[in-house]
Amino acid sequence: MTEENKSVIRRAIKLGCDIQNHSWTHPKMAELSKEEIAVEYEKCDNAILSLTGKKAQFFRPPYISVGQQMYDVIKVPFICGLGCNDL
Repeated sequence: MTEENKSVIRRAIKLGCDIQNHSWTHPKMAELSKEEIAVEYEKCDNAILSLTGKKAQFFRPPYISVGQQMYDVIKVPFICGLGCNDL
């Protein structure tokens, strides 16, 4: 997380937006091990918590790439859908 990102997040919070988890480095998480998934999720979640004072309530997987290991590791609801052009 950069200072530029932090200022954008602070502005979003002031506007009343929720900040949710989308992973730390934006990988295709369905291709990762359980340990790598946990690191991606937790690193982003901890950054959100430290900046906002709140834990993310949802996870949107990069590229809408999902797999059972992700559901085993990440214990919040996933935001997935058709029509996302997350490339």
